[in-house]
Amino acid sequence: MFKKIAKSCFVLTLLFTHSLTSAAEIVVHPSTPLQNLDEGQLRAIFSLQMTRWADGSPIVVLRLSATDPTHKSFCKDKLKILPQQLEAVWERLVFTGQRARPLLMKNESEMMSAIASTPGAIGYIAGTQEHAVEIKMLPLRP
Repeated sequence: MFKKIAKSCFVLTLLFTHSLTSAAEIVVHPSTPLQNLDEGQLRAIFSLQMTRWADGSPIVVLRLSATDPTHKSFCKDKLKILPQQLEAVWERLVFTGQRARPLLMKNESEMMSAIASTPGAIGYIAGTQEHAVEIKMLPLRP
């Protein structure tokens, strides 16, 4: 009996740990004119310095809460900064009137729906996230 409970707890721990550590994936509206991004472009987009795609269409940045595990993973693994650092960049730009804050999504489902319905949108989801809406995954190139 004890072995079964211990084994079940171990499996649940692995599943829980995997879901928390799954790398965030970059997703965009299907009409976005890119096939991939480099780290510099991604940082420029999420720091609100790059505001237009190569074809001139506006970039719409979507984000999750700073406490969301996927947001933390995205900042750490893709942007190579802490979530607090990204928040500080946004605060400074908003405070000085240079930019509006990225649009806050309640969860990944809302993020995917907003990306699918907003031309020029970019955001991120957990790598293991299933999606029923049409979105495009963008790989990060070195």
